[in-house]
Amino acid sequence: MIEIKPILLTESSHELMELLESVLVSGEINKGSHGIYIDSDLEGVRVKVTSDLKEELQQKAKELGKKNIEELLLYAVKKL
Repeated sequence: MIEIKPILLTESSHELMELLESVLVSGEINKGSHGIYIDSDLEGVRVKVTSDLKEELQQKAKELGKKNIEELLLYAVKKL
């Protein structure tokens, strides 16, 4: 499963549209004059941390078998 944030794809072939529609789980796919717009309810969250804390988070992610800090934070939130 892949989750993506909203994006405009400038490629708008019929084959691509059919492929996207066949695998869509949630969200919307709209074809317009500028391409294919994929809409979802995913939103980014930005946080500024010190370099020491970033290194600590990266190490913790590695210890827990997570791919990156984002995956570590999602894991931590689910544990709450």
